[in-house]
Amino acid sequence: MTEKNKPKGGGKVSIERLSHLDQDVFDGTTIAPKNTLYSFEEGGQRFEFLWRPKRHKDRLFVLFSGDAPRQKFTPPVFQRWSWAKHFPGSCLFFSDPALHISENISLSWYSGTSNFDPLSSISRTVLQISEMIGVEKERIFSYGSSGGGFAALRFSSLIPESGAVTINPQIVIPKYLKKHVDLYLDTCFEGISADQAISLYPDRFDLTKTPELFRGKRIVFMQNTEDKHHYGEHFLPFCKAIGEDPENIEARGNFRPVIFSRAGGHAKAEGWDEFKTAMEIVEGY
Repeated sequence: MTEKNKPKGGGKVSIERLSHLDQDVFDGTTIAPKNTLYSFEEGGQRFEFLWRPKRHKDRLFVLFSGDAPRQKFTPPVFQRWSWAKHFPGSCLFFSDPALHISENISLSWYSGTSNFDPLSSISRTVLQISEMIGVEKERIFSYGSSGGGFAALRFSSLIPESGAVTINPQIVIPKYLKKHVDLYLDTCFEGISADQAISLYPDRFDLTKTPELFRGKRIVFMQNTEDKHHYGEHFLPFCKAIGEDPENIEARGNFRPVIFSRAGGHAKAEGWDEFKTAMEIVEGY
């Protein structure tokens, strides 16, 4: 991995900038050997993913997006799409289907609605593609930050053999910004309260409620200490729930914290150095 054309920023893009790509409907049986924007319908929702294959690589990275302000982005929205060439494997970028439910929603954590969980469909699609390209489940890694980091962790729990790279993620959705949480619950969960959401759908709203799904998993957890809310209210409770030492940054087990300090708080996710470290860990697993 070289620093030439190293990635900068979040690399977030919406449909307007992807018109040059081939587009197709994914039927679960074939995948193109070139960059393609795919879509399919399931559970009354529209799924879209950007496929960026890399030849002669036996890893598959599944990337999720965080908040996509609607005044800037029109779905589908893909984050870090311009980073694809730096990943040691092929990349699948999934947009959150809930962005199509309301023009007001910009963040929904891929946690779906009261009667549909999109990550079940996404995980099944990923397994279909991994089989097509000959990638073992153990070589699948999810990747995302903030709300996408929550999705990356939860996705990894649906494919136990897979690993995850998460950056400044929410761990307990209702602990995040109230305006985002309330809008999401009002739009997709019939206006239930945050406490009701955790009680009825614990695995989709609070990852500390299902710690057994994450203990012993290969997780690279990148956390900016200047993001004080996520460090104190999400990172530390997650470490406690799964029985890991948050201070053990020299750990060589499956749980690998990558702690960094960058002014700007939550808005400042991983830089080039942290990204390189994460990929070195992934390649060493």
